[in-house]
This record gives sequence, structure tokens and C-alpha cells, in this order.
Amino acid sequence: MLAWHWTPGAGGLLALVTERHLAPRDWGVVVPEGADAVRPLHLTCLRSHSMAPLVGVLTPNVVLPLLPRLPMPELEAGVWVARRGPHPTKDPPSEHRDRLTGFRAVSAAGQRACHATMADVVRTLDALSQEAGGPAFDHPEADRFFHLSVWNNRGG
Repeated sequence: MLAWHWTPGAGGLLALVTERHLAPRDWGVVVPEGADAVRPLHLTCLRSHSMAPLVGVLTPNVVLPLLPRLPMPELEAGVWVARRGPHPTKDPPSEHRDRLTGFRAVSAAGQRACHATMADVVRTLDALSQEAGGPAFDHPEADRFFHLSVWNNRGG
């Protein structure tokens, strides 16, 4: 099972992936020049923007042990590359360099399993938020594409 990580104000809900979760052949990924390996390896399950309503309502070290566990999903072979423009808020206006990310896609069966687990996670977060007097927490990323980023040109 993957370990949950959430730091309010600094990141989203992550499922940490350690080397013991991946077969040795998976570490043959070539990081291109001008890019860095992503560490720690993780599946982003909910972005920081999505988790923002819960900041100040829920305490991570109390909440994380209560979340349903996420098994390590199967990854497709090969590394895909995503190319996007500069980040609209994180990159300075003078930054015109495309963001490049090398990633391993979660298999179709793994996508279904991740979505099922995340539906349970969101239900748990919603109940905990409302119990604490916080807002309802509807599923903010029901269409998320689960993937494991292995390198990027933004410092890893």
C-alpha cells in the first residue's frame, strides 16, 4: 500500500511511491539533459488547489491514517512526455520555457482502482470536514488521469 502525504499550503494529497513498490526494470528511465528526476516519487491524487478548502479545517497527521489505503497500481510500459506552457501562477512573467514532464501512465485497470479508492478518500475527507465544522468536500478531480512523473525540467 502507498503512504499518504499532505502538507496544507504546500501541496496536494500525494500517494508516495518508494523503490520497493517498483520492479528493478522500472528504474531504467533515462532523464534527458536539462531535466531532473522527480523525488520523492508519487502519484498526485488531489492537487493543492483541490485540497485548499480543507486547509485549516483538517490536521494532516490526524486525517491521513483514517484514509482508505491505495495499492500500487500497475504502470504501462515506457515513458510518455507531456509538454505544457509556463505555469500561470508559479512561473515569473519572463519565463517562457515550456514545462516538460516524463511520466509512466497507470494502466486502465489501475485507473479504475485509483478512481474507486479516491471516491472513498473524498467521502472520508467530506465527512471529516463536515464533522469539524468545515465545508462539504465534493469530488474535485473525478476525471484525474493517474500517472507517475519520473522527470521534469522544473527542478524535479
